[in-house]
Amino acid sequence: MLHKNRPSVLGLLLVLALLAATAPAGAATDRPPDLAMARLRGIQIQNTADGRRLLRFSAIIVNVGAGAFELTAQRSDTSTSTWSAQQVIFNDAGGSRAVPVPVEFIYSGDGHNHWHVKDLESY
Repeated sequence: MLHKNRPSVLGLLLVLALLAATAPAGAATDRPPDLAMARLRGIQIQNTADGRRLLRFSAIIVNVGAGAFELTAQRSDTSTSTWSAQQVIFNDAGGSRAVPVPVEFIYSGDGHNHWHVKDLESY
């Protein structure tokens, strides 16, 4: 038996359903990358002609984070070494935003003929 002064359970459920349907969706959550070093490979000691001993190895950066790593950069012209860079941060709603980052670039002298991000990762 329902009392006139008390709302019915069905009425209360209907109000809650309407409130939930009109509530704003939750904000998108960032999915940042997380760069790390893979296990070092090809570790060796090389003796040089001048008596020095060099430790040589191969290093690979891996992304163990939830999102992709993307960095964009530009400079005003090829005669300047000053770059402006932005890291793209993706989110779980399929969107992204660009965040300015203070990075330095160096031109590879190893025959690859491209730019590298200085100190991108350490080991």
